[in-house]
Parts: sequence; C-alpha cells; structure tokens
Amino acid sequence: MNVALSLALAAAARMAAPTPAPAARLRVAVVSLRAPPQLTFIGKSAAQAIASEARRTPGFEVLDPDEVEKRLGRAGMLGLVECGEAPQCLSERSRPLGVDRVVAGALSQTEESYQVLVVQVDGRTGRVLSSFERAVPLASRRLAAEVAGATPALLRGESGLRGVLEVVSDPPGAEVEIDGESAGRTPVRRQLLPGRHSVRVTRSGYQVQEPTWIEVEPGRVTQHQARLFPVPGAASRGGRL
Repeated sequence: MNVALSLALAAAARMAAPTPAPAARLRVAVVSLRAPPQLTFIGKSAAQAIASEARRTPGFEVLDPDEVEKRLGRAGMLGLVECGEAPQCLSERSRPLGVDRVVAGALSQTEESYQVLVVQVDGRTGRVLSSFERAVPLASRRLAAEVAGATPALLRGESGLRGVLEVVSDPPGAEVEIDGESAGRTPVRRQLLPGRHSVRVTRSGYQVQEPTWIEVEPGRVTQHQARLFPVPGAASRGGRL
C-alpha cells in the first residue's frame, strides 16, 4: 500500500511540474546580395536559397528577401542591400526589423566564375559572427546549391576557410593561368576561395591543353599535376623546350 501511494504521489508530482518553455528562436533577416545591375536577380536568388536552407535549420525564424522588403519598403530594402558585407551598416539599417541576426553579402563575376561573400552579423551590435566565400563556375548552375550548402555552418557561427591550390607540371617552368589570370610559372601555390577554379598550364613547344576545372576545398591543399607533351618536331625547328 505504501509503495502504491509513493508511486501515485511521484506521478502527481511529475504532472504538476511546469513544462520547460521551448527555447526562443533567433530571428534572422536574409538580405539580397549586393551585386552589379546585371547580377541583381542572381543575387536575390542566392539569398532566397540561403533563406530556404535557414528555415530548415532548427532554432531560427527567418525573414527572406521578400519579407524584408515588405517590412522596410523598397527604399529601405535597397539601402540594406547596399550595405553588402559592411557589419555596422547592416546592423543600423536592419533595426526596424527587430531581428537578432542579419545575413547579407556581395556577388561579383569574373570571366570564369561568380565570386560570393556572405556574412552573418549580430543585428544589435554589428559584430560579425561568421562568414563564407565561394567561387562558382558561371556555367555550372551551382550557385544556389553552393550557398545553401554553406548556410548551416554559417548559422552555427563557423567562418569558412580558404583553400590552397598547388600547380606543378612535367616539365616545370610552365605558365599557369587561374580563372583566366596569370599566376606565374610552375610550381605555383595560391590561396583561393573554396569552389571550382579554371586552371590552364602552357609552355612554348608543347601541345596546348584546354583549361581544367579543379575543386578547391576549404582548409585543405589541393594539388594539380599537369603533364605536357612536346609538339612533334618542335625541337628540330628550334622551339624552346
């Protein structure tokens, strides 16, 4: 009887205990990426991809770019977009939204790739909490997937690392172009944004090769070895080998 009474009292105590309140969700505003006029739509699409991924991440209440515009008006939204990755500007201009964090950044384009920089800023203090950068080939249609894939780490406060690309050739001393720009002669070692980069290795007297796309991973060293083949008869015609 005493045992039964004890169990009943314990059950009653558990039922009477207050249920812990659910943890408050952080309110995050995702802003269209600042971009030149021809890339404005792409910058907004990339931001929408970030917002969609953030909504799938527990603990966040997300305002996407359209909701930001509804609350600030078009002029206010454009002013916030113009902040780009500037933290104090983002903090000050987002205050009417009453959010805890702001995710924004900038998008630009080279001949070979999109260059993306995204920051997460404390909406109250303007402190940069995390960031990531990516280089994404123009023709790959991977921009949305790349920024979405980097979003969970961004929201966790993890800043993205650059990667290192080493280019060597056989024979050495070949000219190297990375993303269409001269990078010197092999061996070459460069710090680059994570993502795919176009690498072209050439040397006089050797067959011309098409550029190769190399995936550079954050925080890692990636090596590309290029083997060059002599042009038949080049040595007998006085070509430099």
